[in-house]
Amino acid sequence: MLNNITIGRYYHKNSIIHRMNPFIKVLCTLIYVLIVVLFRDLFFLFLLLLFVILLALMSKIPIKIFLKSLWSLKFLVFSIIIANLLIRSELIQIIFQVVRLLLIVFYSSLLTLTTSPNQLAKGIEILLKPLLIFKVPVKNISLSIVHAIRFIPIVLDNVNAILKAQKSRSVNVPSTTSEKLKNVFQIIVPSFTKSFDKASTISTSMEQRLYNLNSSRTYYEMPKIKLFDLYILTIHLIIFVGILYNLVNL
Repeated sequence: MLNNITIGRYYHKNSIIHRMNPFIKVLCTLIYVLIVVLFRDLFFLFLLLLFVILLALMSKIPIKIFLKSLWSLKFLVFSIIIANLLIRSELIQIIFQVVRLLLIVFYSSLLTLTTSPNQLAKGIEILLKPLLIFKVPVKNISLSIVHAIRFIPIVLDNVNAILKAQKSRSVNVPSTTSEKLKNVFQIIVPSFTKSFDKASTISTSMEQRLYNLNSSRTYYEMPKIKLFDLYILTIHLIIFVGILYNLVNL
């Protein structure tokens, strides 16, 4: 089940979405999230779903990968529904929350699946560049964000490896609550220990290669902004401006 989470994983394909400029993709993702959060029309959210499905098809990534990612959220969706029922929220509000969550995860998965870690770091760095005026360490922030995203699948893979090891050794399924908590603790500690070891290895490797955040970096392959990138960005901006106009005139 944990392998179904696609955020942080890169799926290599030769598609027009993969070849998009990473800055444009990060910017479009940010605009899309704002659109999903601000808009309150369920029919329009359905149109946004069709739009992101179209982009997913253009990426040439199997749709089942996105569906598995959404299916992995079933317990979170169930928790949201139960919590809203307990506070007696309206049905339409519950639907809005669930649909918004699924749309945001869908689009975020599309971003990480079609953008390599290096390109993603560069895209975030360019997006945050205006903060350099206030002497904000943009490179440090972008690198930290990308490494945090990359470690999501690493942690999940470690958990899966531990679970498979327990099954291969015929570990008994705990019956009492205390035994279940102990079993969870036995899974969490080794998985995070392995993740910290991986982080230490990456840090050592960067030091050995004399990696310096203060020096300017070049990229072997960085897609340029093309006409298709501007076309996709324009669509996002038109929808976003239209939503702001409707909100102001309400």
